[in-house]
Amino acid sequence: MVSRWQRLGLFVVGMVLAIAPILPWSIGSATASVAAPPSVQQGRIFYQQQQFDQAIQQWQQAEQQFEQSGDSLQQALVLTYLSLAWQQQGQWAEAEATIEQSFVLLDGLENWQEERSPILAQALNSRGKLELALGDPEAALATWQRATTLYTQLQDPVGVTGSLINQAQAMEAIGWSRRACLTLLDALALGEGCDRADLANLESRMSQLATQPDVQVRILGLRNLGNGLRLVGYLPESERVLSEGLELAQTARLPLEESAMRLSLGNTARDRYEQAQELYERTGADADATAVRAIVAQALEHYRQASEVLADRPAIVAVHYQAHVQQLRVLTDFQAWLRAIGSSPEATALQPSIQHQIALLLGRSGEAVPTGGALATQIQLAEQLIQVSRAGEQTYFVEVQHLLQTALHQAEARGDDRSRSLVLGTLGYLYEQQGTPETAHLARQQTQQALILAQSHLAWELAYRWQWQLARLYAAAGAETQAIAYYQIAIETLETVRQNVLALDTEVQLSFREQVEPVYRELASLLLDNPNQPNLNLAVRTIERLQVSQLENFLRCHLSPRVVLGEEPVDTKAAVVYSILLPDRLAVILNPVQSDQLYGYVHWVERDRVNATVSQLRQELELSYVSPEGVSLSQQVYDWLIRPFREVLQANSVETLVFVLDEGLRTIPMAALHDGEYYLLADYAVALTPGLQLFAAAPLAAVQRNALGFGLSEIRPDFPPHAAFTPLVNVPLELAQIEAQIAARTRLNQEFTSTSLQQTIATSTAPIVHLATHGQFSSALEQTFILTWDQRVDIDQLSGLLRRRDQTTAAPIELLVLSACETAAGDRRAALGLAGMAVRSGARSTVASLWTVNDQATAALMEQFYQALTQPANQTRANALRQAQLKLLETPGYRAPFIGRHSC
Repeated sequence: MVSRWQRLGLFVVGMVLAIAPILPWSIGSATASVAAPPSVQQGRIFYQQQQFDQAIQQWQQAEQQFEQSGDSLQQALVLTYLSLAWQQQGQWAEAEATIEQSFVLLDGLENWQEERSPILAQALNSRGKLELALGDPEAALATWQRATTLYTQLQDPVGVTGSLINQAQAMEAIGWSRRACLTLLDALALGEGCDRADLANLESRMSQLATQPDVQVRILGLRNLGNGLRLVGYLPESERVLSEGLELAQTARLPLEESAMRLSLGNTARDRYEQAQELYERTGADADATAVRAIVAQALEHYRQASEVLADRPAIVAVHYQAHVQQLRVLTDFQAWLRAIGSSPEATALQPSIQHQIALLLGRSGEAVPTGGALATQIQLAEQLIQVSRAGEQTYFVEVQHLLQTALHQAEARGDDRSRSLVLGTLGYLYEQQGTPETAHLARQQTQQALILAQSHLAWELAYRWQWQLARLYAAAGAETQAIAYYQIAIETLETVRQNVLALDTEVQLSFREQVEPVYRELASLLLDNPNQPNLNLAVRTIERLQVSQLENFLRCHLSPRVVLGEEPVDTKAAVVYSILLPDRLAVILNPVQSDQLYGYVHWVERDRVNATVSQLRQELELSYVSPEGVSLSQQVYDWLIRPFREVLQANSVETLVFVLDEGLRTIPMAALHDGEYYLLADYAVALTPGLQLFAAAPLAAVQRNALGFGLSEIRPDFPPHAAFTPLVNVPLELAQIEAQIAARTRLNQEFTSTSLQQTIATSTAPIVHLATHGQFSSALEQTFILTWDQRVDIDQLSGLLRRRDQTTAAPIELLVLSACETAAGDRRAALGLAGMAVRSGARSTVASLWTVNDQATAALMEQFYQALTQPANQTRANALRQAQLKLLETPGYRAPFIGRHSC
C-alpha cells in the first residue's frame, strides 16, 4: 500500500495534474478591458476547449504582432497566456522562458502602473502555477500572495477570489491542510471555521457560490475545498462538495474540470475505503466487509471515468496516467486486504485487472515528458509495482529500476533535490526488498544519499523515512548498535514532524498504523531480542512514546507531557506493568517503583491469538454470570501478564499495579484477572494509564473532597441520538448517595444540559466531576461522546466545556467519573476513546466503565467508592476503587469484579 506519508510527499500529483486550469480570462479579469486582436480571443477559445496546440499557435501569432508593433503591455499579457498553455503541454522550459520574458517586459513599464498592474497580477498567477508544478509550493504561495495584494488594490473581486484559491492549492501542497481550508472558506465566503461543528451547515452555505459569476472559478473553488475537507478528515463533507462541483462541471460541459473532479472524488472514496478497512479490522462484521467492497467499487469507478471523460484527448497524458495509477493502487491494496481476511479466490480474480493496469502504465509512461506531478506519479507507480512484486504474483524489478532511474535523471535535470531524495530513497527500498548482500549494500548507499539530500533541504518528513529504512537495513545485517541508533533518530525526527503537522491537522496524522506505529514496534522488538537492563530501559521509553503517539493520533493534536519520565510522583508500593504486542510474541516488562531493576518476560504467542483470547474474555466478562470459560480465559491473561513476576511483586511489597497496555488488552478490567483461586483485585489495587507522562495526579489528601454530579435517568423521546439508550432509573439514587458521602452539587435530567455543565464547572473549584450518563468510547474520534439532556457531546466539545475552568480558576479536575459509559463492542482500540476523554478533559485521573453495566450495581459501587474516598488521608483513587469493589463482592448478588471499571 502506498502510505499517506508517501501521499503527502507526492501531493503535488493531485494538485498539478488534475487541477482545473487557472484560466487567464477568469482569474485576472481586469485584463479583459485591454483590446486584443482576434487571434488572442481565438486562442482563449482553443484553451477552454483543451486544444492547447491550437491555442499556442494563435497566441504565438498575436505575440509576434505585438512585438512588431511595440505594444509591450499586450505582448506581456499574451506571454502569460502562452506560459499557461505550455504548462498544460508539459513543456516546462518553454513555459518558464515565456513567463520570464513577460516579467522582463513588465519591469520596463514601471511608469505605466495603471495599465501594467492587472497584467502583472495575471503574470504572477501564471508564475505561481509554474512554481507549484515544478515542486516549489512555498515559492508559489509567496507569488500568489503578491497577486492577491495586487488584485485587492485593483478592487478586482474575481481576481482576489481566484488568487486566494490558488494560495490554498499551495498550502495543501505544503501540507497546511487546515490553513488551506480556512483560506478557501474565506475566498468563497463560506464561513470562518474548518472544524466539523463549523461545517455543519456547509451545504446550505454553498448556495452562496451561485453568486460567483465565473463558473470555472466556482468549480475550482469547490474542488479545492473538497480536497481540503478530505485532508482534515471530513470525508462525507468532502464528498458532498465534490459531487456538487462534478454536477457543475458536467452542466457546463467542461471535460477537464469533470475529470479533475472525478479524480478528487476517487481520492475521497479511497480514504473512505481505508477507514472502512480499519472499521472491519475492529469489528469483523460482515456488513462492514460489504461496505469495504462497495466503497472500492465506487473509487474505481470514479478513477475510470476520470480517464474516460478525456478519451478523445489522449494528449492530456498526465490525467490518464494519474487515473490509472490510482486504480492500480486501490486494486493492489484491495487484493491484499482480501487475502488478509481469507478471501483468496476473490483476490485472485482481481489479478487480470491489476495486470491490465500495469500494462497500460508501463506502456504509457514514456509517451510524454512528465510534469512535476507526473514525476511524482511515476515514483508512486514504482512503489505500487514493488508492492505487487512483494506479493509474489510477478516481479517488476527491472521495470521499477528503469522508472526510478528515469525519474532520477528528470529530477537532476530540474535541480529538484527533494524529488531526487524521494527517488533515491525509493531505489533503496527496491534494493532492500531484493534481500541479497549485494542489493543490501546498494540499498544502504542509495538511502544514505537520500537522507543527506532530505536533511540538507530540511525535508524531515522524508528524512525520517530514510532513517527508518537504514535502521531496517542495519537490523537485517545484524548490526544491532547501528540499527538501534537509526531507529532512535527516526523516532526523534518523526515526533518533531508529527508535532508540527498535527497542529496543522493534515492528512499525515491518518497514516499512523502504516508509517508511524511500526517504527516504535520494530525498535521494541529489536531491543527485546537482547533484554539486558539498558535495552529494557529503552524498551520502556519506546512503549511510553508509542502510547503517547497513539493518543495524539486519535486526538489529532500534540500532547505536552505533564510529567517527565523518571520524575513522576512516587508511590513506593506500586509497580508498572508494560505490555507490547509484536507479530510473533507478547512482551511484558515489570518496573517496581522502589527497585532499580526492570524485569522482562517474552511469551512466544502470536499477536492474533492474544487479541482473539482477549476478545473472547471480554465477551465472557459481559455476561451476567461467572462462566467457566471466562475464568479460564482470565487465568490465561493472568499467566501472560502477572504470573512470571509474582515473586518479584511479593519481594517488593507491591500493593498497586499500574498497567500500560497494548491493543485489545486495554479493553478488559485487569482487576478481573484470575490466578486460579481468586481475582487480582484481592491482592492489588489496579490502575490503567496510556502513559506515565500524561497524568500528574495529586494525592486526594491534598484536595478537598467535594464534587459536581450530573446525571440522566430519562431519555428524551424527541432526540434521535438517545434512541439507542435505555433510561438509567437508578441515577437519582447514585447522585443522592454521592451527596450523602461528600459535599456535592448535582444536576439531573433537564438541569443537565451542555450549557449548565459548562457554567457549573467553570464557576466551581470542586476537584471531582461525576457524570452518570450514557456515553461511548471508540477508536473513532467522532464516535466518542457522552449524552446531556439537550445534545450529544463529543470529545472535543467536552474538552472545551471542562477546560473552561482553566480560564476562571487554577483548581484542576482531580477526578473525573464516567459511571455509565461503554467502549464500542468489538473495537480493540476503543480504550483510546477512554484515554482521550481523560486527557482532553484535563482531569488528572478518571474512573470509567468499559461496557454497559446494570445501573443498580453502578449506584451500589459508587456509594462504596465515595465512602472509601473519605477514608484515611493517604487514600489513592485506585485503592478507593479496589475497596469499593471488594466491599461489593461481599454483598449477596455480586460474585465477580466484572463491573468493568478502569481507573486512569
